[in-house]
Amino acid sequence: MDDRKLISEMTDEFWGVSTEINFISMVHWSGNLQTSE
Repeated sequence: MDDRKLISEMTDEFWGVSTEINFISMVHWSGNLQTSE
């Protein structure tokens, strides 16, 4: 098992999840801003 490959895959998964969370947060916040006006 290549440790570097494992770490690379973990990093890819982490960034994929964090990007998805950031996207959902942006949509959520933009929705709140529009409804609060």
